[in-house]
Amino acid sequence: ASRRQINQLLNWHWKLKPQNGQPELISGWRAELMAEKLTLLLQEYPL
Repeated sequence: ASRRQINQLLNWHWKLKPQNGQPELISGWRAELMAEKLTLLLQEYPL
């Protein structure tokens, strides 16, 4: 994942910036590979 994609995911999780839809890392073809694991990981980092 690129730094931009990771920042996009963290901004979405912490609601720092308004976004249209989900971040690239948990949408599209990447969702099949990473969405579940990333969602579980983000649960450890509260809002």
